[in-house]
Amino acid sequence: MNPMSGYTVSENTRQRVLEAAASLGYTPSISARVLRGKRDLVLAIVPDWPIGHSSSRFLSFLAEEVQARGLTFLIRYAGSATSSHEMLWRSLSPAAVLSFVEIQPDMVARARDEGISVTMGVFDRSHEATHHVELPEEATGRVQVEHLFATGRRKLAIALPGDPRLAPFVNPRAEGVRAGCEILGLDPPVERVVSMTPEDARTAVEEFAAAGVDGVCCYNDELAVAILSGARQLRIPVPARLAVIGVDDDPIAALTDPPLTSLRLDDAARAARIADALFAGINGDSLADLPEDLSAIALIRREST
Repeated sequence: MNPMSGYTVSENTRQRVLEAAASLGYTPSISARVLRGKRDLVLAIVPDWPIGHSSSRFLSFLAEEVQARGLTFLIRYAGSATSSHEMLWRSLSPAAVLSFVEIQPDMVARARDEGISVTMGVFDRSHEATHHVELPEEATGRVQVEHLFATGRRKLAIALPGDPRLAPFVNPRAEGVRAGCEILGLDPPVERVVSMTPEDARTAVEEFAAAGVDGVCCYNDELAVAILSGARQLRIPVPARLAVIGVDDDPIAALTDPPLTSLRLDDAARAARIADALFAGINGDSLADLPEDLSAIALIRREST
């Protein structure tokens, strides 16, 4: 069916076969394409992130963008060990590997020697990846601070999760809050890890209140719900005495009492950026780093601030 040297198929026959294939729902075999040397598989190595609404939404957009460029998208959920990743990509022989976990330079070099493009997805700028796409997270923390400052808050806190798997997101977001406070001349934020239990949520809000905190930047909407719960238990009015802002704009944000102010990240644009980086890597092109575009972060103002 494809043009090959010394062998042709009439256009009439070709169209009939294509119509039959479409009616039967035929899709090309990845293995067959690899054997022919036409590699179109993208292997995504994703850490053992807790999968919630925001992460599943991001991965869905990413799959759509990769597939829209004629590539096949396969996700492998993995821990920190990378030796098994190398065995997998050597057996699959993909066109590209997209990794959100650190891969040692010698492994990257071996993959590229085998014609496999390797692109690293990083969420802060403290990295040494040679071919990467940056998805900066610091800006979310700064936007949270700017909004709370604009509503008159002057003593801020950060509510952080304790799950170490979230460190690639937690660290830059928290750094963004610290930087935002410094830029605006505020005291360093009060920082506390908050677990998702009513008891710890109450204790956290008690500590914030004792420190004079009047605004809380939450790592995500889930933690913001915990802070709202703690405030409700202590009968601290929100936002009159304590303003609360989250990140991700999960559906639950509009259902809390009071409804939660949140930040919505442009996951579609971030996914398109990664797909562009993958395509550039496959073609041997370079790609400039993604700037921190604050316009890609939408403030969804509700009654909690």
